[in-house]
Amino acid sequence: MDEAKELVSSGAVELNLIGQDTTAYGRDLKATDGLASLLAELEQIPDLVWLRLLYAYPTGITERLIETMASSEKVVRYLDIPVQHASDKILHAMRRPDTQARLQRMLEDLREAMSDIVLRTTVIVGFPGETEEAFSELLDFVRRAQFDALGAFTYFPEPGTPAAEFPDQVPDEVKQERLEALMLAQQEIAFAKNTARLGSRLKCLIDSIDEEDRGYGRFYGQAPEIDGICLVTACTAAPGRYTDVQVVGTQGYDLIVEQI
Repeated sequence: MDEAKELVSSGAVELNLIGQDTTAYGRDLKATDGLASLLAELEQIPDLVWLRLLYAYPTGITERLIETMASSEKVVRYLDIPVQHASDKILHAMRRPDTQARLQRMLEDLREAMSDIVLRTTVIVGFPGETEEAFSELLDFVRRAQFDALGAFTYFPEPGTPAAEFPDQVPDEVKQERLEALMLAQQEIAFAKNTARLGSRLKCLIDSIDEEDRGYGRFYGQAPEIDGICLVTACTAAPGRYTDVQVVGTQGYDLIVEQI
């Protein structure tokens, strides 16, 4: 809290809470729903505008955390949830306590509470034992889940880890083929979501402006240095300021916007 207050008093208008698993916050203090309690406290900082969560493990997304996010005026409706996979067999091999059915229910609960939430995830393809059927489960899940953004990686056998010694290692060329198929499917989803925003109005935080007065900013659904950006034509707002914009076009994963 002291660090957050100091940052805001120094001019920060957006704070990002980052951890390998932010939902584990307070576990060492024997706190129940520690992250939700922290968010409630951070909410009280007067000049803070946006508060963002990065890397929330599915099992830690509780009913109280969802309620806290949904009722907050400062916690942005954005969540990065690294699901890693959607095949129950592969999730078990990864020692993840999740199942595909539980992941699906969690996404439904989040969207029911916040219809405008932006969801990002990370998955791994080519984990040892990933058959064509298991990969198809992952691909089908991604198409159904309709994540706004997705990062994917091919499994790498890190020496000294149990998985590196697992049988049924997936050949590198198969991993690459699956990665490309997955990212093409996600690209279709992401581009369609961008197109659906045409004409909509957003609040945009300006990060920088170039010599041609073009602004580079983000709406709440774009995390810094991770997601796409908003390209603001003829920007008059200074960096570090918020401005209302309207989406007038798309450019790949980015939105082209004009100030209102």
